[in-house]
This record gives sequence, structure tokens and C-alpha cells, in this order.
Amino acid sequence: MAGAHGFRCCLTIICYVLLLSSGKLNPVSGFSWKNFLKHFFYLEKVTVIITNNFLSHQDLILHCKSWHDDLGRHRLYYKESFTFRFVPDIFQKTRFYCEVELEVRHGELFSQTYDLYYALRDVPRCGTKCEWLLNEFGLNSYIPAEKRWKTMYHWYSTEEVISG
Repeated sequence: MAGAHGFRCCLTIICYVLLLSSGKLNPVSGFSWKNFLKHFFYLEKVTVIITNNFLSHQDLILHCKSWHDDLGRHRLYYKESFTFRFVPDIFQKTRFYCEVELEVRHGELFSQTYDLYYALRDVPRCGTKCEWLLNEFGLNSYIPAEKRWKTMYHWYSTEEVISG
């Protein structure tokens, strides 16, 4: 118990010093703890949008989970999207992984799980809106800073694509 209290005190002091050094503690500037927490701990709500963009008009089943939430199974038809929103934890450890199921041949199912939101990767990459297109080539994510779609995962692999 004492360790947790000491950690909170230390964190409060560090935050106070950061506020003083950034000039954000000036009462005239309209300081609020809510804005402070959002600024320093990135507590803004994140939206993740996953769209079925298979040109073959193939349906897919999506089942997304985090350590704390199970978002259930969703059937996505061609051009249909599944959207979810959440507030990442202050340590940027929030991760949503999604199992994707699709029929590859008559009756034969493909099933693989991918990280479709990982705060350490995605806060700098896509900020508060992370968009995914799933198509024949793989799982593609929109990169706002580059204004383009990038293949992040190829089918049959859970390793992120390094280049591209």
C-alpha cells in the first residue's frame, strides 16, 4: 500500500514540475486538471474503424478483445465497417487484438489474430482515429501523416510488415 502511495506522490510531483516548466500552471491561462491529464497522459478517446474491402465481396468474421473488454463477434459484409471507441490507459499499454475468420475454399476457414490497436505503436502513427481496410492483400492501415494506406500485415502472418 505504501508503495502505491509513494508512486502517486512521485508522479504528482513530476507532473507539477512539468506543468510549471511548460507554463501551463498560470491561473490566467485557464488551467484545468482534465486538460492537464489529457495533455500529459493522452486520455483522449480513440476510434478504431475496421472495414471489409474484399473485392470478391467475401464476408468475414471479426472478434476483437482487449485485456478488459470482449467486443464480441461481428460479421462484416463487403464495404461494411466495425467501429469501436475507448480511452487508452495512461501507460499506453492498451492493446486490442482481433481474430479474423474468412472462408478460403468451400468450407475451409482461415483464422488468424492480429494487433489492430496497440497504443505504443498507434498513438504516434494514427492518433485518435485508426482506420483499417481488410482486403485480398492483407490488413492495411491508414497513415494520416503520409496520407496513404500501408499494408501492416499480410495474410497468414502475424508479423508486422517492416517496409512499404
